[in-house]
Amino acid sequence: MRRLLLGWIFVLCLVLSSPASAQFRYVTTPFRDGEQLTYKVKWGFVRLGTMLMRQSATDPFLFDTMKVVLEGNSAAGLPFISVRFITTALLDIHRPSNAWYELVPGNNPRTRTIYKTISDSGYALAISTEEDVPVRTDTLSVDPPFYDGTGLFMLARCAAGSDTTLVLPTGMEHALGKTTIVFTSAIEEISVPAFERPIRAHEFHGETDWVGAMFAGMSGGFRGWVSTDDARRILRAEVKLFLGSAAIELEEVGVATQDTRSKTKD
Repeated sequence: MRRLLLGWIFVLCLVLSSPASAQFRYVTTPFRDGEQLTYKVKWGFVRLGTMLMRQSATDPFLFDTMKVVLEGNSAAGLPFISVRFITTALLDIHRPSNAWYELVPGNNPRTRTIYKTISDSGYALAISTEEDVPVRTDTLSVDPPFYDGTGLFMLARCAAGSDTTLVLPTGMEHALGKTTIVFTSAIEEISVPAFERPIRAHEFHGETDWVGAMFAGMSGGFRGWVSTDDARRILRAEVKLFLGSAAIELEEVGVATQDTRSKTKD
């Protein structure tokens, strides 16, 4: 009960600090044990690659903390882009700000960056390692709590359909930037490869003041659509990369296998 109460207090604080807060709504239904979503990434008519999202409960009896993995791979043979990354985050379903987040760029799992909030300390650590040797450590403020990339992805799902604007501190490249998300309650119909018929969706849009160097230079404006059902899946998103605007479309909805639900190392 204490975790639930703290979660709702946090959400209330977000609402009160937002430029427009009267219609803020947050649901936890997008957190689903075993969910696996496959997205195709396109630049015009060219397929740039694939992004896979899967999530699993960290405790078989308590579902208040979920492990969410995002994996991106560029398509083979592209002459102008080569991207591979895996991110793993532990998220409180009631408050998806940073708790523990790991980014592994490229193919070497011994090169990684971790953002870890130190509970009740007022700060977080950003630690990068190469060949398992720390090469950079920075201290980041968590007042207010900041979001990692995966936390933003899930918050966009949980708050979809609201009629409000949130300005969120965001951890990226060992520093805190800012992500502004404008949620709308308007409903559109969106067609994506995962479904035979158009799906009703809420639109959101926003802007970042940071650059995600490990994510093909993602920066600036973005736009997305989230389904109106309880699953609140992101159906389509448009983002800016270093080579121009790219579209991300939901291609498949599935269930994560036991092989993909490996335990996160402490």
